[in-house]
Amino acid sequence: MGGIIDLAHLRRMVVLDHHQMRADASDRARFDLALVYPSYASCAEIVYDLLMWWGEPVSRAVAQCLYAGIVTDTGRFQWSNTDEHTLTTAAALVRIGVRPLDMFRRLYGNRDPRVLALLGKVLGTLTVVRSGGLRVTHLSVTRLMFEQTGAGPADTEGFIDYAVSVAGTDVALFFREDDRGSVKVSFRSQRVNVERVARWFGGGGHRYASGATVPGPLSRAIRAVLAALRKAGVRIGRDA
Repeated sequence: MGGIIDLAHLRRMVVLDHHQMRADASDRARFDLALVYPSYASCAEIVYDLLMWWGEPVSRAVAQCLYAGIVTDTGRFQWSNTDEHTLTTAAALVRIGVRPLDMFRRLYGNRDPRVLALLGKVLGTLTVVRSGGLRVTHLSVTRLMFEQTGAGPADTEGFIDYAVSVAGTDVALFFREDDRGSVKVSFRSQRVNVERVARWFGGGGHRYASGATVPGPLSRAIRAVLAALRKAGVRIGRDA
């Protein structure tokens, strides 16, 4: 990052992110300062580095929040952007007092039965198809499923991991209907540049983990994304 950043004079908004910003973002003018570092695996690592450079003490409570951010942003340290910096930052937080087992239980070991009921319905939508030479696994959740189970959109965090885990999957997709009739799409891969496809729909993120909003209904959104995968010419390979 380099140097100390004086935030005292800022009056509007500071953007702190590890997702690449779109060059033509319409709301860019609202930002006084954009701290965007796509090389970081998580926003929490950026926050930690800023605190270190400013010489600010990190309490155990703050360390727990930062650790939670790292764990969730890296998919429990499994995504390809997890690197030495990620692990050394996590280790530093453990030295401050974070207990990994306790954090895991608090983050993932306290499931609401309604969430598991929703997961059961979502797994019933699992579909594996071929698209443009790629093996694509996708899951979806509808507004009706939310109504039937009492769970909400935030409860679908991590559901896409089940699609990622299917043997032979090149690209995993998760489709979620929203209240406005649009469909939120999450893209994941370990070997395919899915960000290229997400940008077709005005989205973005990382090379191997991105998101976008696609016009509904759900069936149309699924067809559109699968077609985009074929047209975008994405291929297997870390340089794709």
